Parts: sequence; structure tokens; C-alpha cells
Amino acid sequence: IKLLSAVTVNNQLTFLSGTLNLNGQVLTLGSNASILYESNMRRIYGVSGFVKTTRIINNVTNFNPGNIGVSFTLSDNLDTTIIEREHTAYTINDDITVSRSYKVTPRFNSGLNASVKMYYHDSEVPTLPDRFLDYKSIDNGATWTIDTPNISNTSLKYIQKDNISSFTKYSFIAIESIGALPVEATEVKISCDNMNKKVSWNT
Repeated sequence: IKLLSAVTVNNQLTFLSGTLNLNGQVLTLGSNASILYESNMRRIYGVSGFVKTTRIINNVTNFNPGNIGVSFTLSDNLDTTIIEREHTAYTINDDITVSRSYKVTPRFNSGLNASVKMYYHDSEVPTLPDRFLDYKSIDNGATWTIDTPNISNTSLKYIQKDNISSFTKYSFIAIESIGALPVEATEVKISCDNMNKKVSWNT
């Protein structure tokens, strides 16, 4: 399905099969709406446009408003909070972010101590990651600064950030760990010096 205009969902957006292309439009989840059964093969996508919901967030634990994909844990009162989920892949220092970002705009947005889990699907990640680098933007994606996450859970598909004092826009880059590199030695020398073994080689 491809959106041709802005749409507001007031109940449930249920994925039984297929995908939903935002096509540059805004999909608004009403105050009681939620996304159901979204998965790697049945999901929202689109190089432009975004999903948006506005909720009251006060003193919550693992609260994922409308199943939009970001879960809040905090004892603070954010009050009315706008959450936007975007599927644009950004280029940061020649690296490509995952095709998902979150922008959180609370009424009260300073002096916080919040934790969030930001979920993603494998199909949104350009390379299978061992971990992620998290980036934040205070100018809606024009520029980004690194802000390494506390936890990258590649099994449950989320990036967790703790001790957030104020919210902004977030995206992340997948990082592959580099293992031992193969080396071919042309000459190896082993010797003993006062019971100490010495090994040297040329490549």
C-alpha cells in the first residue's frame, strides 16, 4: 500500500501482510491508536514522510506509545509529548544510518533522567551489526553528533539509551566488529635466551 495523502488512524493499524509505503506523507496515530503485528516482512517504510503520535507521558515504565517503536522508562513528567518515527537513511561521515530515526519533543524537556529503547527491523539495517553507534541531531537531521548508546541488543532489535537529560532526534549506524586479520609469514624464527622463548617473523 502507498499513501497518497496524510492519514490519521484512530483505532488500530493492523499488519496481516504486505508493507505500507509512507510516500512522503504523514501517518498520524490518534491518542488511542496503535500499530499491531508489524514485523520485518510486514512493516512501514518510505524514504520520506513519517509516523507521528502525541501522548501524555508521565512516570512510566516500558511505555511504547501506540507501538510506534520507542519505549520510555522515567519517573519524570514529560506531559504532552510528540513522537515522530522516520524511515530516511542519513549519511554521516560517509556512513549510512539505519532507515529509522526517532524525534521526541516533550512539553517539559530539561533536567530529566530518562531511559528509552529504540526498536528497528533487520530490513532497515544496511549491514548485520554487532553493535550500533548512536547519533543525535538538534536541527532535525541537518547535522549529527555521536552519542554512543548504553546497550545494543541485536537479538531483540533495540538500542537503549540511559540517563537522558533532554530529548531530541536520534538515529544509529550499524557497526561490524573486525576479527583477527589473516597474516602470511614468509619467515619465522624461534630462539631461547636464558630460558625465555623468543619468536620473530617477517611478512
